[in-house]
Amino acid sequence: MTGNPLRAALARVPRDRARRRQHQLVILFWMAAMLMALAMVVGPWLNDRTIAADRAQAYATVTDAGWWRTTVEYRDESGLLLAPEEGVLYPGDLATGSGVWVDYDRSNPDLVKISGRDFRQALPPALATATVASLLAAVAWWLIAVMDRRRARRGEGPAGV
Repeated sequence: MTGNPLRAALARVPRDRARRRQHQLVILFWMAAMLMALAMVVGPWLNDRTIAADRAQAYATVTDAGWWRTTVEYRDESGLLLAPEEGVLYPGDLATGSGVWVDYDRSNPDLVKISGRDFRQALPPALATATVASLLAAVAWWLIAVMDRRRARRGEGPAGV
């Protein structure tokens, strides 16, 4: 019996069942990452669709071009000065104090995006997320197989499928 209780408990688990559970865990994390990548595109697409349904345009001033959020101020069609707390969609390459045209939803003026930009701006980060998650899942799958073969050579537990 080994001195480590976790190792002793794992040694009692049949190898094929342990490998199957490990593979299921890898698949679960991979599916979660794919769902996240999909949400990174579907969310902006839904926002764009909402704005397009009742679209208005205004000239805005960038009040803060921060790392986490970029905020703007603009006047709506009635002349009311608005500054959406959640910031603007697709803010890349904006500087504080610069002027930019924005599209916003008349029924929800806090939903604002930079004119000329759309959900396709979200494709590169979503594809990068999916690619990295797939590579990590493949490496984890391979490591599970390598570890299982090593355990088989040492004779730990019954042989797997």
